[in-house]
Amino acid sequence: MGAIRQSLRTRRTALGAVVAIVVLAGVFFLLAHETVTPANFGRLRIGLSQAEVHELLGPPRGRWNDVGNVTGPDQYATNCTQDKESLLAKGYQEYLREQWSSPEITIIAVFDQDRRLVCRYRRPGQESSWLAAHSPPFLRDAQSRSTGDAIRSMKPAQVRESRI
Repeated sequence: MGAIRQSLRTRRTALGAVVAIVVLAGVFFLLAHETVTPANFGRLRIGLSQAEVHELLGPPRGRWNDVGNVTGPDQYATNCTQDKESLLAKGYQEYLREQWSSPEITIIAVFDQDRRLVCRYRRPGQESSWLAAHSPPFLRDAQSRSTGDAIRSMKPAQVRESRI
């Protein structure tokens, strides 16, 4: 009798472990659903609120407070050679710039002080490690917070200076 009870207990434990693994794997893959896609970039419309953009793309991987110049729905310029006061005097404004990346596409969104989308543009995707590419969005957000200083020090690849 003792051997049968032991065998049943072992089977229940194994079955419970298998069920837990299947449930955790399902949750992981549901959370890791990629939202940074060309299709979602196409859904970004000027005037969307920051909350609406986050609902579509998830939390950003990078966030910067900028003094810049929006010259069109897909054109944004910053100038690192002049101080903030000089740029504001030339018509530049304060913006919040956020970035999302996947291997397929990098999306940059620029928000005004009312947190409305005023500019959005795209770049090629960024290759990343398998773990980073397959981690759930809440972990990617934690990664961006831990590397925030390094990200904030990066300069955009396509910086255009507008002369006013």
